[in-house]
Amino acid sequence: MRIALAHDGLVHAARLELWTAWTLDPYVLVPLAALAFLYFRGTRLSWRRAGRGRGVRTWEAACFAGGLAALFVSLVWPLDALGEALFSAHMAQHLVLMNLAAPLLVLGAPLQVMIRALPPGARRSLAALASTRAWRGAWVAASGLVAATLLQQVTLWTWHTPRGVALALESEAVHIAMHASLIAAALLFWTAVLRPRARHYWGSIAAVLVTLKTSGIVAILLLLQPGAIYGVYGSSALAWGLAPHEDEQLGWGLMMVAGSATYLAAGLALVARALFPGVTPGRPASARPA
Repeated sequence: MRIALAHDGLVHAARLELWTAWTLDPYVLVPLAALAFLYFRGTRLSWRRAGRGRGVRTWEAACFAGGLAALFVSLVWPLDALGEALFSAHMAQHLVLMNLAAPLLVLGAPLQVMIRALPPGARRSLAALASTRAWRGAWVAASGLVAATLLQQVTLWTWHTPRGVALALESEAVHIAMHASLIAAALLFWTAVLRPRARHYWGSIAAVLVTLKTSGIVAILLLLQPGAIYGVYGSSALAWGLAPHEDEQLGWGLMMVAGSATYLAAGLALVARALFPGVTPGRPASARPA
């Protein structure tokens, strides 16, 4: 980089500090621990009763574990702390949350697994809530392909306006709300896409392609901006050998490349499922319908 040599000392200090910059926030750690406990307790109960890989497939448990690991990387260490100094790390954090953690968690089929881990009274209460007309209507509306796709895009780009980024960095409560809304919107989107109603894979493919195109176009337009637009980061990128404008370019480049690659991979996987509907991961070929 053109300013790296002038800031070698600052770069070294910043990198050393990063190794101890863990985000040990109970509002993050407690939910992560609860998710891990409920899922793996539900998995253990299923496998104890039916045998390993039954009730909860091995690959589903692996996906959920991968999703939890991605949440840890993005919210505990190192991306959360680094995202307060670099816009590019901020973007990487959101990509890990929305494009890695969320789809892996959805592939783990977590709801039915975690419900098994709850006491009988809690399971009955949840079943009663899920059977109400208000809950069913809200879930159908929010998890539909069109609604979930629009919600993810609106949530993503609202938080990535200069004002949205500034608010999140200035207030811890807003910072938590930003991450919670981003992961919630992403979970709804990937639920609608990866677990389509009545196996409507072509609708899911269309939703992924729309998201791919929209995110790619916006990222390219912002990548081509002549100067930095996120003044809240100021000169903090200098400590890492980056000019503010270079830091932002790196962030939007990550969105354009890594984000697009995720949606493209999901689209190709959905095309394969649409063309070969009898092929299910984790099942031997002899067990698949002809």
